[in-house]
Amino acid sequence: MKKLIASVVMVAMIACLFPTHAAVITVTTTNNVAVAGQTNLAQAIQMLHNGDTILFAIPGTRGQVQYFPTPPNC
Repeated sequence: MKKLIASVVMVAMIACLFPTHAAVITVTTTNNVAVAGQTNLAQAIQMLHNGDTILFAIPGTRGQVQYFPTPPNC
């Protein structure tokens, strides 16, 4: 039992040495053409890694419907 507890503590300590940080990628445009300072859905998908999240911050009025073109090659 002591060996099991020691092993669990050792694994937990090693896991703390290598933290992983998930990113939040914010989509700011529905336009699939790359524009400096903006991120479209295709770019966001290509930047994804395990644990990352895509956040949508598309400008417009409340209740306005936004259409995203299907990203090519994604």
